[in-house]
Amino acid sequence: MNKNKKNDNIKSDSFEDYLMIVQQYIEKLGDENITLHQSMEFYKEGMQALKKAQKMLEDAKIRCQELKAQFDEQVDKKEV
Repeated sequence: MNKNKKNDNIKSDSFEDYLMIVQQYIEKLGDENITLHQSMEFYKEGMQALKKAQKMLEDAKIRCQELKAQFDEQVDKKEV
């Protein structure tokens, strides 16, 4: 991902893209020369990306549980 690309311009819903965005904001927050206002904006945008990534993870976990339940159900039917 291009580091110059702003978070607002990202159209991808990729988990990895959101993590990369978070990493970029962490790096920006480490810059001693940023203003308080900039740091607050970077923090806010980074947290938004992190929240989206967390939601994707939670959705994937639920989907995995659903798939496992379906698989277990199919296996139980075959054993009967």
